[in-house]
Amino acid sequence: ASDGDMQEGLSSEAASLAGHLKLNNLCWIWDNNQITIEGNVAWAMSEDLPTRFIAYGWNVLRVGDANDVEALTRAFLSFRREQDRPTLIVVDSHIAWGAPTKQDSFHAHGTPLGDKEVTATKHIYNWPDEKFLVPEEVKKHFRVQMAERGGVSRKEWDKMFATFQKT
Repeated sequence: ASDGDMQEGLSSEAASLAGHLKLNNLCWIWDNNQITIEGNVAWAMSEDLPTRFIAYGWNVLRVGDANDVEALTRAFLSFRREQDRPTLIVVDSHIAWGAPTKQDSFHAHGTPLGDKEVTATKHIYNWPDEKFLVPEEVKKHFRVQMAERGGVSRKEWDKMFATFQKT
């Protein structure tokens, strides 16, 4: 869920009901970057959102850095162990992370960074300035995962579809 999503009345009502019903298999991940499409969240909202979810009866966890894979993993494992209530994982992040002039700016929300900003960001990441680069090891990893995860499902689907075509 985004900051803007959390401002919507519907999300509050749904969260309240989920807490009331103790939906322990529900996990929301809040991308807490403090930016909406209109600007800084503080311009329109000042409540303590995690405390609101605690009041709804939710298990509230926080990951202080969206790039901390170990902390994210611990949060997801904690959610899976939760038996009595839904979980909100607050993930503190930066919109346009690494972009030299647009990080933490609503100007990066819903609009392209632009060629100059993309080039400068790639430089910060020490990434080649190519239009679209997918390293070979990423392609290989993706193909292996697709074969392992999707291959069996695809064969089952093809068999089911062939049976359907005969009827």
